[in-house]
Amino acid sequence: VELCDIGALSQLLSLMDTHWKQLGQAAEDAVERLLQKSQSAKLWLRGELDYEDMTSDGWFDMGVGRPYTSLDSLEQEEVNTNREVLLADATRDPKLKALVDALKTDVQAIGLTQAVLDRRDTASTEIKRTCMQKIAQRLSEVMGGSVPYEAFQDFGYSTEVQRCKALRQSNVVWVADLKRGVCRHRAFLFKYLCDILLPYLCRLERAKIER
Repeated sequence: VELCDIGALSQLLSLMDTHWKQLGQAAEDAVERLLQKSQSAKLWLRGELDYEDMTSDGWFDMGVGRPYTSLDSLEQEEVNTNREVLLADATRDPKLKALVDALKTDVQAIGLTQAVLDRRDTASTEIKRTCMQKIAQRLSEVMGGSVPYEAFQDFGYSTEVQRCKALRQSNVVWVADLKRGVCRHRAFLFKYLCDILLPYLCRLERAKIER
């Protein structure tokens, strides 16, 4: 992660385009190793995280269309109206920690245990499916509920994003601060929560177009 933050990823990506085949292959291999250590960098570069790409506290999504930048640098940028950077970090965010703790209680009440997670029988699969539905329900509740397509433009999420930026005086939005969230906010948080509660059962893919 530290190597990505100090610019190693950007330098290696530039080396991949070299006409020296061996150097380009070595750079590509090094990039793959870096991405295994930083899910934030992998989401930025590839636009997707697979089931085994487990997120953790400190994970962020800076969007597309700009060079990869460390979280520290992003937090120091002057507040603007550009697309927000999303951050999930329950060690810093008490609201996110409270949500995680509440969901842990929920899934335990449903019957989720490590033994259930390890099994693939019908009963265990049904418990995991019910837990995933509970996570989705909780997430929807904290991010403004269901939004009919025809009401999307009036949902007010842009104003909510700016409120959260002002709250932290930063372009980095703590995801649990959001009271109104759209697809990218909900998908980001859903992946983080599933990786804690239902590991290896959720993947994330960035849409190729904006809604």
